[in-house]
Amino acid sequence: RRPAPAADHRFCKMKIRTAIAAAAAGQYVSTAVQFISAIVIARLLRPDEIGVFSLGMSVVAISHALRDFGVSNYIIQKEEVEERTLTAAFFFSLLSGSLLAVVLAALSGPTADFYGDQRVRTVLLLLAVNMALTPLGTVTMARLRRNMWFGSLAAIVAAASVLTAAVSISLAWFGWGYRALPL
Repeated sequence: RRPAPAADHRFCKMKIRTAIAAAAAGQYVSTAVQFISAIVIARLLRPDEIGVFSLGMSVVAISHALRDFGVSNYIIQKEEVEERTLTAAFFFSLLSGSLLAVVLAALSGPTADFYGDQRVRTVLLLLAVNMALTPLGTVTMARLRRNMWFGSLAAIVAAASVLTAAVSISLAWFGWGYRALPL
């Protein structure tokens, strides 16, 4: 193979810089929106309601780490990705998310009993639904990363953060309490 012309290297460096800038911008926008949303929600909810949700989220943190099982990294790093591979990855992701959702739902009652607060059960059931739905976008997001479409990815992450914040703040405003917090 002959080496690529110097102009191609400059284009590649520019593309990588643009991709990094887009990814960083999306993350910063998302973090800023989440921070502002947390401040507003903290003013709208009682401390015990925030505590109930935080408890539920701590239980779910482990599940989120397990849910992907490396599917995204596999898609990103695999040299050749066929449609068959993507389909298998999608169904594996869906299956693992669904199984974790069932386990989380099954543990919601005993966890609520352990803490003596049935609101914990409600939060865990809501988070179980989220756990079952989140894998629907796993393969798509991995493909965006693989193809270095970081601009699109940043726009999706930023829009999702804004939408989540708007819904959560609205629900908190209208009295949904701990059930208004972002999942």
